[in-house]
Amino acid sequence: GNGDTTSSDIYAPVISGVSQVAPNNTTTSFSLTTNEASNVRVAYNTVPLTFNEGDMDGNGFSVTNGMSMTSVNGLGTSHTINLTGLTPNTTYYYTIVATDTKGNVQLWGVNNTFKTTQ
Repeated sequence: GNGDTTSSDIYAPVISGVSQVAPNNTTTSFSLTTNEASNVRVAYNTVPLTFNEGDMDGNGFSVTNGMSMTSVNGLGTSHTINLTGLTPNTTYYYTIVATDTKGNVQLWGVNNTFKTTQ
């Protein structure tokens, strides 16, 4: 949590309906829903990701290596995350991170992979 002892919300958002547009040589995108208003981001890198457990700027677990892109829809329940500037013919590790307004965090697809085309 975020230290808010007045809240009864101790449950992380539930991530569902994750779909990924097939990567091309430099881009891909993810779409998903959460069961409550959340900030969602995709952390990604060419090596397995590591995270710092804790609430960093309201984003929940912060990635200690790699990059992170946030949902273009902002705080809400419907999310689209676009990854651009990827390297062609490269395998990327990714994890989806959803954080609700009380700081509860859900990780999805810890170190799943996708590969860009040539």
